Amino acid sequence: MGTCDNEILELACSGCGNRTRGTFRELFGSTKSLMGLPQLVCKQCEGMISIEFTGEFNADDDCLVTVKYRFFDYKRSLELGRGKRVAGELIKYRSDLTHSEFQFSSTYNLLSFSSTIEDAFKGCRFKLIRYRNDWWKTVERVITVAQERDIWCNAHNINGKKYDLVGLLSHATPWKIIRGHPDKFWCSENNAFITKPHIYTGDETEVTPDGLYDWLLAHPQAA
Repeated sequence: MGTCDNEILELACSGCGNRTRGTFRELFGSTKSLMGLPQLVCKQCEGMISIEFTGEFNADDDCLVTVKYRFFDYKRSLELGRGKRVAGELIKYRSDLTHSEFQFSSTYNLLSFSSTIEDAFKGCRFKLIRYRNDWWKTVERVITVAQERDIWCNAHNINGKKYDLVGLLSHATPWKIIRGHPDKFWCSENNAFITKPHIYTGDETEVTPDGLYDWLLAHPQAA
């Protein structure tokens, strides 16, 4: 799980009850993410310390940030020598773009969020990804700090949800005889869901990566 430089966290000791508040950088210095932290132990009573997200931020809500939708071009990746993937082989029959990610701004350390079956998470997860521009397509949007915070909270609310295999199969067939699970997500459904209503305003329950990409291009951001 990742966090944001400006997000205010609260450390709570299960033993003595002491609580400490501060931003991630104030509390943990140069540590890149919560995943890089050891188990926290209270120096006073040696009790276990938990980390709580307060939902508060040291930032001006009206400041603007740039976020990005990333789309994986499966065909292009094969041309460049990347091996075949089972999910890609299935989804390519309905969508030339076989995966999508939502990338937060530098406020959130450029973390990406999506649902995937191709790594250990098998569902919705945050991940730091180093994108290769030659096989990823990118659509940028400029939003406010407050809007990005809403999207961040939406992502946290579904973080850990399982990947929708049934939804994946629905993308592998042109017939709408298979319906996705209401509490599971595939990638583009995930990205559309968390960014409503600040960016995406369509129906997320049937959107493919191609569909989300085309929707974004058809609804350019007003100047």
